[in-house]
Amino acid sequence: MRPLTRLVAILALLSLLVSSTARGGDPSGDDARLAAPAEPAPWRFTSVEQISGDGREFDADLVVSFAAGFLAVRESTVRFWFSADGTSWRRAPLDNLFPGLPGNAYGTYMLAEHDGKAYAFAREQLGGSYPTRPVAFATADGVTWEDASAEFPFHTYTVPPAEKHDHPIATAVIAGASFAGEWTLLYDSHSWTRASADRWRSVDALPFLCSIANRATVELGYLIMGGCFGDEHTGQQPYGNIVALTRTGKLVDLHEDVPLLWASAAASSDGSTLIFDPVGFTRSTDGRSWSTPTRLPTPEEFADLQVEQAVEVDGAILVFGQAMPRGGTVALPAVWRTEDEGSSWSFTRLQPYHRQGSLRGAAEKDGRVVVLAHGLDNTKGVRTAGVFVNP
Repeated sequence: MRPLTRLVAILALLSLLVSSTARGGDPSGDDARLAAPAEPAPWRFTSVEQISGDGREFDADLVVSFAAGFLAVRESTVRFWFSADGTSWRRAPLDNLFPGLPGNAYGTYMLAEHDGKAYAFAREQLGGSYPTRPVAFATADGVTWEDASAEFPFHTYTVPPAEKHDHPIATAVIAGASFAGEWTLLYDSHSWTRASADRWRSVDALPFLCSIANRATVELGYLIMGGCFGDEHTGQQPYGNIVALTRTGKLVDLHEDVPLLWASAAASSDGSTLIFDPVGFTRSTDGRSWSTPTRLPTPEEFADLQVEQAVEVDGAILVFGQAMPRGGTVALPAVWRTEDEGSSWSFTRLQPYHRQGSLRGAAEKDGRVVVLAHGLDNTKGVRTAGVFVNP
């Protein structure tokens, strides 16, 4: 079993064990019920072979929606893809910004939407692995780009002379949100919020996170979910953490309040925020009191599940993940849907597409939902297998 898979399994089990002693909560922490699903039109799956018609392989694990459609990119690259409808995709090169530079000269670590545009935050390598400088790109149409670096207060520092570098070093933006037209950015363990049209101010420092597992914009603000995987050599135990970057630019550490050991996804609807661990969820209306963790219901023929993504669509919350049939060895992709803040759910199996699949990125625009489907390639690692789009 792969380390990450083993970690998720351990944390999922621990989350269930602590459910009965969870803190806070409202009386809505009762078991969720599985509603009899209607017969929905099947989700459309477009394989990577169908997308990559120009000979360039579609491969992405970050996706964002904006006014023109959807933008996707493989993390740590600038290989962008644009789609107006989520089904037909084309490469969106940055040649107009940096002609002649190879794609591996930059590494994209976050996508965000602001004022109808899609923003990509990246690091530019100035030579070798280091040093780097932070950069930001923006596009209104998914094809033509502008350098937006001057809009943001990138924090840099100089490497000590003993390391023989004179250039600034900068870590990537790992979180960013735009509320009421104002940006809040988080990177290099610092948070910045715009105080006026042309001034920024620094706010709280980010609680320590070894790894970022997922991010989500919810009623509470912008959630950064992650933690540390543990170290069997030192005896360090794995742990998760959830940080909220609020609409006012304040960082709030939620791990003492949220009764989950690991967070996989989050979404909000009708004033309630649901945070999911690999097998269930907790709910809150104020960000302080959280319900007792509830296992996500599945049909009787399934023995286990794993939550991977969640999005809000027209007041409903859709959750994407894997469901393991009883006695089976291959999990099936699935989507859960609730329209009553998690009290009842419908369940729909998606088209099987890979023996070791995962749904790693999702975005919504005007009711259209795009989900990036991945599979484990023995030679290339985790690669994109295709895209699911709702009916």
